[in-house]
Amino acid sequence: MKKCNKCKKEFEPKDELDMFCSDECKQEALADLDSDSDECLSCQ
Repeated sequence: MKKCNKCKKEFEPKDELDMFCSDECKQEALADLDSDSDECLSCQ
């Protein structure tokens, strides 16, 4: 079992690189990363 990086809920990872319990958490985490940086990742 792993803890989701976003919501901290425990989940069964599909593979060892899985850090989020759902795509929803993954998208939210990516959005958080984007808002933290000065410019968007695609602009760099």
